[in-house]
Amino acid sequence: MKNIILITVLLLLFANISYSQVSLKVQYVMVQEKNEYTGEWEGWPDEWIDIEEENWTIKFTIMDNESTEFLVEVLIADSYESFDVIFWEYNREKSRFEYLILDDEVEDGEIWVYESNLSSLAMNGWPDKTVNIYFWIDDIAILITNE
Repeated sequence: MKNIILITVLLLLFANISYSQVSLKVQYVMVQEKNEYTGEWEGWPDEWIDIEEENWTIKFTIMDNESTEFLVEVLIADSYESFDVIFWEYNREKSRFEYLILDDEVEDGEIWVYESNLSSLAMNGWPDKTVNIYFWIDDIAILITNE
C-alpha cells in the first residue's frame, strides 16, 4: 500500500513539473516603431508581412507550477534571443492576458495575448482559432499571428 501511495505522489509531482513545450512557427508579422521625437507610436501597417521563408519560431516554456513564470525563446533565421516573462493580469476590458518582460536590457516590455495565453501556447501550440501576440519592447512593437 505504501508503494502505491508513493508512486501516486511521485506521478502527481512529476505531472505538475513536467510540461511538453511546443515551438510555434511564425508565418505573419507586423512591426511598428515609436517616433523618437514625439514619443507616439507610428501605427500598424495595412498588411501582414509573410515571413514563412525566414524561419521564425518562438517557444514559451513554463518555469513554475502556477504558470506565472515563463522563458521566451525566439529564433529568427540564425539569431537567437531569450528572456524571462511573468504573468501580470488578465485585462477583462480588452479580453487579453498581459505579461511583463523581465530583462536587464529591456526598460519597458510587455506581451499581450488575445484568444489564448502563454500556458496554453506552451503546452498545445497554436490553436485552431486566430491568436494575436503583441510584443511591446521599448520603442518597437511586434505583432505575430498564426493565421
